[in-house]
Amino acid sequence: VATLRRVTDPVWQPSEARTASARLADFRAVAGVEGGYGDLHRWSVEDPGRFWSTAWDWCGVIGEQGDGPAMVQGDRLADTRFFPDSSLNFAENLMA
Repeated sequence: VATLRRVTDPVWQPSEARTASARLADFRAVAGVEGGYGDLHRWSVEDPGRFWSTAWDWCGVIGEQGDGPAMVQGDRLADTRFFPDSSLNFAENLMA
């Protein structure tokens, strides 16, 4: 029986310059999240409505988010509703 060895060291890690120029770093800055990826992840979990609303704006989605919440949590991810009051044209967004 083969055993799997746990690998804890990353195989590859980007340079600080590459990390700083990544689109994710730009999103983190626009969102006003200090720190690194872990801090961005924590914010997305702790304040998912604000995270998804910020993501909508940052991604340049064409449409209206609506007056309701950005996310309505379901029992499972498949039951979670994102921007339930939104209005957008998929073709317009794909062609933009």
